[in-house]
This record gives sequence, C-alpha cells and structure tokens, in this order.
Amino acid sequence: MDKSKFKFVWIIIFLIIFISGSFITLDWARFFIVKEELKYNRFLYTYIAKFLIVILSTTLVFIIGKNGLSHSDTKNLKFIYIFIILADISLVIFKEPYIGIILFSIVQLGLISRNGSAILKNFTIDKSKVLSNNIFINTVLATVLFILIIMKVANNLMKESTLFYILKFYVVLLSASLLIAIANLLLKIFPKPNSILVTIGMFFFVLCDLNVGLTMALQLGNFSLITDSLIWMFYTPALTLIALSGYNYYES
Repeated sequence: MDKSKFKFVWIIIFLIIFISGSFITLDWARFFIVKEELKYNRFLYTYIAKFLIVILSTTLVFIIGKNGLSHSDTKNLKFIYIFIILADISLVIFKEPYIGIILFSIVQLGLISRNGSAILKNFTIDKSKVLSNNIFINTVLATVLFILIIMKVANNLMKESTLFYILKFYVVLLSASLLIAIANLLLKIFPKPNSILVTIGMFFFVLCDLNVGLTMALQLGNFSLITDSLIWMFYTPALTLIALSGYNYYES
C-alpha cells in the first residue's frame, strides 16, 4: 500500500472513531432528558452521522484497489457494502422494516459466500478435526442459544406474524454467517489478520442485531432505550472491521 492511500485509510478510521463517539454520546445523553416523551426521539445529527459511518466504511472497501486479498474478494465486498447502504436507507425511509431485513439477508448471504466459498474448496479430513475442538463447539452452542433467545423474544413480543418469519430467516443467516467466519479463522483460510477482523466484525454484527431485535420488540422504556443506544456501538466496529478485512496486510 502506498503512503498516500495508507494515510487516507487512517484518516477515514479516525473520522469513524470521532463521528461515532459523538453520536454515541448523544444517544446515551437521552437518559438525562427531563421530558419523558423527548427521550425516544433521536437528534437529527445522529441520523446524518450514522449514515456517514456507513459511507466511510464503504469508502474503505472501494479504495482497496490492488491492495486487496484478491480481485474477486474485493468485488464481493463492494457488493456487500452496496446492499448495506440500501438496507440502512430502507430502514429509515420505510415505516415497516421488511425491505431492510430482506436486504440485510442479502448482505449476510454475501458474507457467507465470501467467507465460506474458500472453505469448501480447501476442506479436508484433517481440517474437519480442527472444527471439532471446544472453541467451535461452544460457539455453535452459543449461536443456537442466540437463535432460541431471539425467536422467544420475537414470538412473545411481535404481533406481526409476517415480520416474525422474515426475522427468523434473517437470524438463521446471521448465525450461519458467524459460524462460517469462525470456521474460516480456525481453518486458516484467510490470512490471520483478515480472519481475525472478519470474526470480530461478525461478533459485533450479531450483538448489533440482537439489540435491534430487542429494540423492535420491546415497548418504549429505559430498557429499550439502552438496547437502542447499544446498536451503533456494535454496528460501527462491525462495518469498519469487515471493511478492513479486505486489505492484504502481508503485501510488500
């Protein structure tokens, strides 16, 4: 990576940290608003700043160029981040979240394809033994538990059956995406720095969507305000780390 691009990447990372710090502070500042009805209204700045985070992380992907793991990997990431932009826009524009969840399902399918296609090509009996270790098994069990918790919450609190089934489909994809990212790391499919970034990014994605689901399902109150304030604390690093996983850190 040439020095000018290296500096540009760090400028973007700094902007992401600075901007996210500002709107996260404003999100949590809502707890100190005296008028109860105003606590659940987001500041206009937070909408703009959060969309800027999506644009900045997407910029990280689109400037990878020849510094990526491969041409096809960079192309896949571009596809994924275009749909992330579309999904986030749809969640703001449309009153109901159906289209947004469907678009995020496409995002997870893209991540599953990106992180999992090489696993199938390079899978061997010896590598299958790696996945039988305690780390992977415990993660599988934790993911199953995550699915059950989300389904229980959704089933109890969501009255709209269509939304429930769309959410159920998305949670299955999200969980599969996390497991494939971990398998990618354990099987050493991607270079180690990239695998770590992908795996941590997917963990943050799961935590983000867990709070999204809770916020959608819960009635307005302090607990829903907490889950709403946590969303972008996880979503920002998820977007940033997955975008950074597209760079080749071993190039000369």
